Amino acid sequence: MAQPAKLVHEALTAFEKLSLSTRRRLAERLLERSRPSARTVLVAFEQFDPATEARLQYLMDRSNEGTLGRAERRELDSLVLEHQHMMLANSEALLRVSRPDLFDTQGHLVPARLDKAVREKASRLRSRRSPQRLTKSGPVK
Repeated sequence: MAQPAKLVHEALTAFEKLSLSTRRRLAERLLERSRPSARTVLVAFEQFDPATEARLQYLMDRSNEGTLGRAERRELDSLVLEHQHMMLANSEALLRVSRPDLFDTQGHLVPARLDKAVREKASRLRSRRSPQRLTKSGPVK
């Protein structure tokens, strides 16, 4: 096996041994370093494969019609839960590229940083909405 091919094989073998969240963070870092320009942002989103997506839609339609059996209800509940977890992971991936300051050096979200950022944003939005009365000398505080 040629040297580059061997290295790729070894890297993929090591990659397979990592947890899913660590794989995701590693993939994001690799993509980050291979992007074409500093202005390009790459985000990996999770999604169902087409067959699972079609099954979810079928079960939701049956549920809306009121014709879902117990086993199908459990399957639907399981798929909905899985979908919610994917959406949460996707939100975190988008947050990671848009607000890297909210993560520690290992790539984990720091709840205190997130809480502070949310509070600061809410405060800015509130201050923007509060009406200011104007006088001849300027706004009244």
